[in-house]
Amino acid sequence: MTAVFTSSFWTGRTVGPIGRVAGTYDGDPAPAGSAPSIPSGLQISEDGYTLARTMSEITPGERTDFRFAMIGPDGRPVSRYSPVDGARLHLLVLRRDLTGFQHLYPAYAGGGQWSAKLTLAEAGTYRFLVHARPEAAARPLTLGTDVFAPGTARAHPLPRPEPVARVAGYEVRLTGSMAAGRARTLTFSISEHGRPVTGLQRHRGGLAVLRAGDLALLRTRRGQALGEDRGGTGPDLRFRIAPPSPGAYRVYLEFRHRDVNRTAEFTIPAEQAASSSPDGPLPGEDAPHDH
Repeated sequence: MTAVFTSSFWTGRTVGPIGRVAGTYDGDPAPAGSAPSIPSGLQISEDGYTLARTMSEITPGERTDFRFAMIGPDGRPVSRYSPVDGARLHLLVLRRDLTGFQHLYPAYAGGGQWSAKLTLAEAGTYRFLVHARPEAAARPLTLGTDVFAPGTARAHPLPRPEPVARVAGYEVRLTGSMAAGRARTLTFSISEHGRPVTGLQRHRGGLAVLRAGDLALLRTRRGQALGEDRGGTGPDLRFRIAPPSPGAYRVYLEFRHRDVNRTAEFTIPAEQAASSSPDGPLPGEDAPHDH
């Protein structure tokens, strides 16, 4: 049985180069004559909301209670949020070279502050991305800030594209390709010790797609979600993606099996789109909508 996903917490509404309309990018090319927009996750402030952190440095290798708040248009910390993809707030953490990916679910610490316990494995500059929807906001927001882990940092080169990723006894095979401005389908087939996995569970994660260089986030589109039961979904997970520009993207596929979350990582290049039309819609795919 195939599960079709697309629209997970981190997927912003405005990723792309100049020519996108804020709030309308939904994985497909923007209308002709669109006004410029700023890619999702690149700003610390958006729509009157600002991400405020209590620390700018974290010692690498030490367990740290990272605290932050989202300040609303009235200048006060926001304490009421509408759930997005099963959680009130999501926190993405990764180093600027796209290593050390973490997806965390902060806990409310009172006074409008949120807390996430985390460890940064290496020295370097890390990008912290908060995805949430304040109750008064018109749509989910993705705000970003940099945090420095002092020490001697060694940059890791971007891994080359490979069709298979292996994690903890699981093999995830990628089928499909990406083209700038074209909606195409990526299929991830999951097996364990050579056997297809058919008991994938509902998970608050999904697929994170980040553009190498600026770490802009990509929005995808969801058709249907995984069920609650253990016995009916997998081994294929399908996502429909339209990268806004050619170049390299780092893709993090989160899946849950036997009550354990795992992440498979891929490097996927987006080619310059040809004049041919994009893939058609997936069977049963819904029209684009916000979450």
